[in-house]
Amino acid sequence: MTETKVTQEELDHLRKIQEENDRAVIDLGRISYQRAILDNQEQTIKQNIMSLQQRESEFSNKLVEKYGDIKVDLETGTIS
Repeated sequence: MTETKVTQEELDHLRKIQEENDRAVIDLGRISYQRAILDNQEQTIKQNIMSLQQRESEFSNKLVEKYGDIKVDLETGTIS
């Protein structure tokens, strides 16, 4: 029985397509990895923002207790 094979050109073409596919999968993996890192950084920043908002609210309440309902010029510290 005779073994049937594709031509060398066809085999090279198939290999090239497979190599391109492998590179695309690796690139997708890199993107997914970077996305996971960015998602983690985003979550950390969101938590920091929430903490800052809480601190700001608590400090504002202390200022209201001390000075009443006021506005503070952040450049000069002047109360109005």
